Amino acid sequence: MQLQEVSNVAVIVGENAVTVSQLPSVWQDIAKGRANVRFSNPQIYVEMAQLFQYKLQYGDVDLFNERPHLSHLIPSFSQLFGQMAQETLEFYGHDFMV
Repeated sequence: MQLQEVSNVAVIVGENAVTVSQLPSVWQDIAKGRANVRFSNPQIYVEMAQLFQYKLQYGDVDLFNERPHLSHLIPSFSQLFGQMAQETLEFYGHDFMV
């Protein structure tokens, strides 16, 4: 995967993503190689976490792209699912550690 970071948005294979610094600290440690995890290539999982966080935090999901009449729901979606994404990543980041 190709990763480019510009300000607070990273681009991974043409998709917007949060920067590593916006991920929970456990994922920042995984990205820097400071956490012992069960992955042979942890960078791919870090990039998936970046994409996951961005999509839920900013409501960048196909539902809203394919149904523009629902766009008024993006702020509520982002508020709820952005926080849930952080909690989910925090949980699984620790769960992946050996």
